[in-house]
Amino acid sequence: MSASKKFKRSQRAAAGADKWLDTRLWDSTPACLHSLKDAGYQIIVTHLGPASVSIQEVDWTRPTAFVLGNEKAGVGNAAVQLADHTAIIPMAGFVESFNISVAAALIMYEAQQQRCRQLGRSGDLTDKQQQMLMAEFLLRGMKHSKMMVGQLLDRPPPAHQKRFFKGAATAKAAT
Repeated sequence: MSASKKFKRSQRAAAGADKWLDTRLWDSTPACLHSLKDAGYQIIVTHLGPASVSIQEVDWTRPTAFVLGNEKAGVGNAAVQLADHTAIIPMAGFVESFNISVAAALIMYEAQQQRCRQLGRSGDLTDKQQQMLMAEFLLRGMKHSKMMVGQLLDRPPPAHQKRFFKGAATAKAAT
């Protein structure tokens, strides 16, 4: 989120990782969180408060957006007020916070583990969404990607990739 329309891309990000992120800027925290709620996401805000639950108690099988604050100031009041739940990352010892990248990794790991335990898989993409993601992967990550996608559409997928291309042969034959 940004009050200005400028977005500073980190030069320290892993090489090439930025091409996998779709970013969107809002003018305020409430505008961002209302937009996410309107899109069907539950909002989880990391916040050390009396009503906060452990990240293990959050239902990560639902579409979820989580908000992290910095180590010094935490999250803003607007985020806490708009949260469906506030959550903490349990930790032992005297320190009460993790580095933001560590906190994000721990939350995403818990979400992935919970989804695997409860749903039997970590993702919930339809076959069509999986195909679109594979196409996006090829377009963003390979030289001559448009030619490669065309070639892939003109031939049946290898047996080990059929799970990514269910219905592709049928759709091609129908055209």
